[in-house]
Amino acid sequence: MDKLSILNHAVDYVKYLQNHVKLLEERNKKTSMESVCYFKNKKPNIDKISRIFSRLHGTKTFPNVEARVSAKDVLIRVICDKQNNIVTKLLSKLATYNLSIVCCNVLPFGNSTLDISIIAKVDREFSMAVDDLVKNLNEELLSVVTCNNN
Repeated sequence: MDKLSILNHAVDYVKYLQNHVKLLEERNKKTSMESVCYFKNKKPNIDKISRIFSRLHGTKTFPNVEARVSAKDVLIRVICDKQNNIVTKLLSKLATYNLSIVCCNVLPFGNSTLDISIIAKVDREFSMAVDDLVKNLNEELLSVVTCNNN
């Protein structure tokens, strides 16, 4: 092989790599991430709602549920008061929605708050919108809190 053919092969290979990079970048742009936060902290009424909730149910923290979807993965983050079996109930509820749990982290924050992060895979049967998932999980947490306090 002479120098000219080696250079031609190198130029062809660089062009191939450039096209491959463009293809991957286009594919990456198409993959979108959907994110929903049921109660955003920027709303001024959240403090008022939280105070009313704590007076009614005797808890300090109004449950906060966030979810993000990327392709077949769901990231769910919950901040709530420590309650008996709250994580178990949350995980079993996710199983009823056809979500397969990949990873679950539960971190205590202070003396009475939990920060729960869950990564789940979406099964074929999963047909719920992200905002519906967040709303249903928030309602489930509220029902657990009210049941435990009554």
